[in-house]
Amino acid sequence: MAKPKNITAYSFQVNEFSITSPFKTENFFDITHSEISNSPIDKFLTKVTELNRLILDPRDVLSLISSLEQQALISVEIKEKIKGTINNVSTVNPVMINLVLLGFISAIESYLREIISKLIHFDEKSMQACEHKEILYGAAIHADVEVLPETLLESTSFTKKDTIKDVIKDYLGLKGIKFPDNVNRVLTDFEKICHLRHCIVHRFGKLGASNALHLGLGNHKKYIDKPIRLDYNALQLIGVACTNTVKELNHFLWSVIMMRQLADPIQSGDSWKKLDTEIPWKWNFNSDRKRFKKYFDIFASQNAQSKGLVITMKSAYDEYKMKYKSLS
Repeated sequence: MAKPKNITAYSFQVNEFSITSPFKTENFFDITHSEISNSPIDKFLTKVTELNRLILDPRDVLSLISSLEQQALISVEIKEKIKGTINNVSTVNPVMINLVLLGFISAIESYLREIISKLIHFDEKSMQACEHKEILYGAAIHADVEVLPETLLESTSFTKKDTIKDVIKDYLGLKGIKFPDNVNRVLTDFEKICHLRHCIVHRFGKLGASNALHLGLGNHKKYIDKPIRLDYNALQLIGVACTNTVKELNHFLWSVIMMRQLADPIQSGDSWKKLDTEIPWKWNFNSDRKRFKKYFDIFASQNAQSKGLVITMKSAYDEYKMKYKSLS
């Protein structure tokens, strides 16, 4: 029997060969970084501001070149050339806009992980809700104690309305709580934005059939396999929707986490009955300051204060005390 010949594979070169690009992923992280002490909502708002700086408002550019022309720093011809390329608010690099959208969603996921993990770390009922949950062995032996609660959320994706609600109920011990209409509304909008994210991440911006189905096939079927096209105004609408999601969630969580220390939810979870058991408050500000401050610091926004909303820990405490006295 003849010995089979050694035949090499067909290898006509249709592209350039790769070049060696060695890298170590541990070199891609900033070991000098330390977390700022802002509340999770203020960290989110800072991230959104940083993301918005990546996209210049074309109207600002038009205003600037008009000012330069008035000062005789540029000619009319140059001004008109620039104006012709800007086209008011629509001509912005679409890839950059898509990346900013991804950043908005990442900032919301970061907020959710931080607010939930911080509450698990010190809020008794949140801690109890997670006592029997499992974490990775590697995290258990290497992670700092303060970081351990966040490892519980490692495999969680916060891109669906129902998932966000289920995780909040499950990990924070809020299964008897009803989500109000305003929170449901912003979470519905956020889930729609997450479907746009899916198109960008997995199809480089093109609408897939599954995403079209979730967004509403009747209105979207003609756009299947067509690329997303966002202008500056559309990005601002998405940014507002994302910011509203965090604002509504933050206020809702503050309200129910504080309320359940005074009362139990009754009926369908949208009303409360005063606790018969002992509560963790003395109703003396100096005595309660340390405990109340932990909650206040997690939820209160300094950013809101800079915009004229007066938020002080003492006023929040006084109103909390009045709420308890009003319970029957």
